[in-house]
Amino acid sequence: IMTKYNINGKLAATYPYWRGNLNNSSYKSYLNIINKRALVSSSVQGKGFQPNGRDFSPYRYYTTRPSQVNQDWVSEVVNEYNSNCFYISIYKSNKLKLGEGVTLVFYISLKDEKLIKRLQLALGGCGQILKRNDSFIFRVQDSLSINEKIIPFFNKSGACGLQGIKLVAFECLKKVAYLKSEGAHTTLEGLNRIKKIKRSTGLASQAESLRSPDELCEAKCLSLRTPSELGATPWQQRTLAFFFARVGFSLVLYGSNLSSTVGFLRYTSIERALIKIPTNKMSVFIGIILSDASLQKGRGDGRLQFKQKYNQFEYFYSVFFQLSHYCSKGPYVTKVILHKKVHYGLAFTTRSLACITELYHLFYIEGKKIIPQNLFDLLTWEALVHWISGDGAYNSGITLQTQCFTVKELVLIINVLILKFGLECNIHKQDNYYVIYIKSKSIKNNLHNMLPYIHPTMLYKFRGPKYKLKYKYTTIGA
Repeated sequence: IMTKYNINGKLAATYPYWRGNLNNSSYKSYLNIINKRALVSSSVQGKGFQPNGRDFSPYRYYTTRPSQVNQDWVSEVVNEYNSNCFYISIYKSNKLKLGEGVTLVFYISLKDEKLIKRLQLALGGCGQILKRNDSFIFRVQDSLSINEKIIPFFNKSGACGLQGIKLVAFECLKKVAYLKSEGAHTTLEGLNRIKKIKRSTGLASQAESLRSPDELCEAKCLSLRTPSELGATPWQQRTLAFFFARVGFSLVLYGSNLSSTVGFLRYTSIERALIKIPTNKMSVFIGIILSDASLQKGRGDGRLQFKQKYNQFEYFYSVFFQLSHYCSKGPYVTKVILHKKVHYGLAFTTRSLACITELYHLFYIEGKKIIPQNLFDLLTWEALVHWISGDGAYNSGITLQTQCFTVKELVLIINVLILKFGLECNIHKQDNYYVIYIKSKSIKNNLHNMLPYIHPTMLYKFRGPKYKLKYKYTTIGA
């Protein structure tokens, strides 16, 4: 049995902690010792204790469990702090392969030394306290403490306690922490993704700073009003109370909280009409529709089907995971016999939705795919990357396989590529069809705009065959 002391030298709690159900043990009384806010486990070597003849695991852990009072208090302190507390720092270093590294930091500065020490204790005693002029700084930046102390603490309490920019910054820090744990910061694609997340934090902070004190006060007062004060009927009040009790309420970036709906029950017509496509997903839809995806519409709403060869399943699944919010079923294997040879592939189909019907009317006339007149507004760098990933071929430049479109439509496309993206391109003739050729020099000059969206297995379509990854998997029918 071991004893844990807090930073003031006072006894926090002492008790043995077994993996198992302590409710059935005669040692449940140990849980009511001195201070319920910080229960600290012990480690005893040997086989472990066996209360009532039940075998418990010999493994034990140190753990500090903050009470709900501590969680609410910490969230209140963080929210009242006049600056952001969660930072994503990108620094330069010649020792790193990419020349840049990523550090996650929790930082807060207060003038009250006792308050800052209490905050450190509530967060499990991690980090360090520094004195600067007349203020005390509490800073946590080691990866172990960020992943095992800060994120779990605010995950449990911050989801409903943090507000405004603090909540946005914490969610971004969580995403980057996960990417770092997967080693994403060691690859160019992952580092660009982390930079994009960091920029979204900066934009949110800038938008918050542009609000006047009166606007902030009004927003705060509005958030404190009850449904009855806002003029809701009794039925609406009961409905809102049930919703917030079951689901909760928090500020999230538009389109960032769309989860998969694979396996969900069939939607009603009202539910289908409510589903929309946010901007960050629209680029994916536009890109794959211009390349390999097809839209189908019967008597009801339209749906999208996306197919890829089996040896491109990594890129295929990256697209599916981005659009799984609109799917009721997972991917399935397709089989096509061409020239007496069997070809296997993968495909997924979305639900029939009103938002996809809008895309159908935009890209199809009498069942034939066309180029919409507002392509300049629709096409983005991300959409262009998906278009090239599906229909592009590298040969000292990129050839877009656009045989299904008319010459007039190709002229519209190259005008958009030249005017909006600054790409040098022209129309080439292949047999009796026409394709678009993009010069390699302009691709090289604009590659930095496309790299954040390029899947690693598709880089060879932008840089050439030498960038093609060796295939590690067995292909069906190969």
